[in-house]
Amino acid sequence: MAHEIEKQLDDHLAPNKRFDMALDHGSVTATDVEAESIGVSAEAIDYRCHPNAAGPPPRQIAERLVEQVNYMQEPLAIIEDDLEGSATQVRSARPQAHPDGARYYELVAEPGHISVRRYQRQTDGERKSIPMRFTRETFGRLCRDLDDSVSTD
Repeated sequence: MAHEIEKQLDDHLAPNKRFDMALDHGSVTATDVEAESIGVSAEAIDYRCHPNAAGPPPRQIAERLVEQVNYMQEPLAIIEDDLEGSATQVRSARPQAHPDGARYYELVAEPGHISVRRYQRQTDGERKSIPMRFTRETFGRLCRDLDDSVSTD
């Protein structure tokens, strides 16, 4: 699968495009993607399970991601579950300090869907979405880990 992701990135030359790829248990879509020789920038990453797949509950997916995704800029931690257990939120455990405000990842696991975003907390307390930047290898690994997190094997 790593080779297929790399090939898809090689074919993805223009900026501000979507990256779509089918994986074993679902598909990944990244928006506003810029793929360069060693890096990938994306505004958002969304993973969707195959329509008829019954993946694990969101809490279990989040636990798997916290354990597997240990190569990002900050370690991840589960922040909260909604009252019905239909969504679990994961964020950077220690946000990255930045002069313009703290930066952090946020992953939300819901039945059949995982979203990945990066935010910057503004000095006024508001937050804004900022691009995520990865090496090609890290981007591919994250796509595979999202797919593996919904496996029932």
